[in-house]
Amino acid sequence: MLGCDNRVERAVPAANVAADPLTGFEIDPALLLRCHREARQDGLAILGWYHSHPNGRPSPSAEDAARAGEAGKLWLIVAGGTLHAYVSTADTPRFTPTDLNILPPGAAG
Repeated sequence: MLGCDNRVERAVPAANVAADPLTGFEIDPALLLRCHREARQDGLAILGWYHSHPNGRPSPSAEDAARAGEAGKLWLIVAGGTLHAYVSTADTPRFTPTDLNILPPGAAG
């Protein structure tokens, strides 16, 4: 997800290129580099990531925690047909639940 000032401007879909996509996830490194380049060119930043949990568990997994990296990033997880939002932290636990304000395109935030 690309944006600025905690406002997501663009969500970039990415295929899961993990060896076993049913139990893990990995964003294509070439796509990730392209997104970093595009964000810089457009005056945006990578605000975070989104993915689904086919097992229906709405909370971040151990793999999510292992891949969280930088603190302060938004993690959106779709599980059981519902969107769940978290912010990564430098502490344990690695994620803090957060609220989202979802605005229609073009709406002022």
